[in-house]
Order: sequence, then C-alpha cells, then structure tokens
Amino acid sequence: MKKIFVFLLLLGLGSLQAQRDLHQRVSGEGIFAPVMKRVQKGQTLADFLPLRQAKFPQSDIDAGVAPEGDYLRQSVYTTDGSKVLIANQMTNNISVFDAQTFALLYNIDVDDSPYDIAVTDNYAIVSCIFGDKIDVIDLNTMTPVASFATPAGAQPATVSVSPDQQYAYVACDINDQLERIDLTSMQQLNPFTDFPVYLSSFSYAAANNRYAFKFSSFEISPDGNHIIAVDGENSVVFYNATTGNIDYTVSGVGEANA
Repeated sequence: MKKIFVFLLLLGLGSLQAQRDLHQRVSGEGIFAPVMKRVQKGQTLADFLPLRQAKFPQSDIDAGVAPEGDYLRQSVYTTDGSKVLIANQMTNNISVFDAQTFALLYNIDVDDSPYDIAVTDNYAIVSCIFGDKIDVIDLNTMTPVASFATPAGAQPATVSVSPDQQYAYVACDINDQLERIDLTSMQQLNPFTDFPVYLSSFSYAAANNRYAFKFSSFEISPDGNHIIAVDGENSVVFYNATTGNIDYTVSGVGEANA
C-alpha cells in the first residue's frame, strides 16, 4: 500500500463495454492507450479490479478434459526439487507437475483464488486471496489437511515458512496483518499486526480481458529469529519472530520494494 509503480499493459482495441469501463477506471482515460501509474498509499486491488469479477465462478465453461487450471499465479519447487506446484486462481486448484518431464501429476482443489505457495518437506501452504483462507496440503498424500480463516476481506497474499519448517507466515494486504500457523500442532496462532504488505503492481490486457497483480514479499532470517520485510519507501524492517515487535530498522536504502 505504498507508492509503487503500476504497469498497465493495454493491448489492442476491445469491443466490450466492461473493458472500456475498467480501463477508464484504472487510467482515467477513455481510450485504449498504454499508461503507467503509481499505486498510491492505501490503494488495494479494489481500486483497480471489480472484485465481483475476480470471484466470478468459471465452472460453467467446459474447456476440455477436466480438471483444468486457469490464471496461473505463483509457483514453487518441492524441497527435493522433484515437483513444481502452481496456483491456479480462477479454477481454485493447485497443479503439481513432475519437474523433469513436466507431466501433470495432480490437481488439488483449494479455497477461492489461490495466489502464493510456500513449502516444507511435508506441506504446502497456500494463500487463497479472495477466499480469506490459508490452506495446508499434505505433500505425501497430495490432499488438503487443514484450512485456516483470516478476517473477512483481509486478502491473504504472500507466504513464507521458517527455516526449521515449524511455522508458516501469511501476510494479509487489507488489514496489514501477519497470520501465523504452527505446522507441528496444525494450529493458528495469534497474528502480528501492523505488518507491511502491499499491492506492488497491477497489469491489464484489454485485448483478452486478462489481468495480473503482485504483492510485496518478505523473508525469514536463516536463524528463524526475525521476519524481514520492506516498507515500500526506504527501510528494511526486522520483526521479532516471537513477539512481533520491531527489533531493527535499516533506513536509507532507496525505494525499498520487494
């Protein structure tokens, strides 16, 4: 939610009024011309994308042999490098591919609009951005084993796991909250508040009515003691992984974005 560049890629001329309306809403112009905007402080996906359109069910379209995957988001290798997991936002599933042959192995249903994935040896943690859920998949059985709710409308976005693989952290954009999951007890812990996560880019192609977006990311220190995030302005912030308090701030690093 900081001043980050938004790249709006508007390709070709569209004939649908909905495309014109969305373009005018994003660019402030009535014509289809490439524009570049900055995300202003406090802006979210709702400022660029009608969320009812993003959540529109796609199950009424038979695209071929089921199950299908559509609207690719984040991807990740398993820790042994043998498989690749890809989030499919529109079809609400995770596709698992063999990393060597690229053969599709599994499609795993999750909650509404999966966006990011992080993995341990045994689990995949998925943020379902418009479902306000955090889903956990057992990588041994390739089945969901837990689902944790965030506050309504929080939009859980980016995910990281601790080096010891005990904790999963999921940053939510709307309420700037960091959700914490204990993967050993499979319980949701008290969240950390005032955590900097923000929409960093949004792009839209009018010719094919497709859009994409990206949120800021964060990392866990190698010793697991700190959660490291950028504030979108000029600082890198080190949060205590136990208390959520700020232990260190490194300022003067230019336009700090991730």
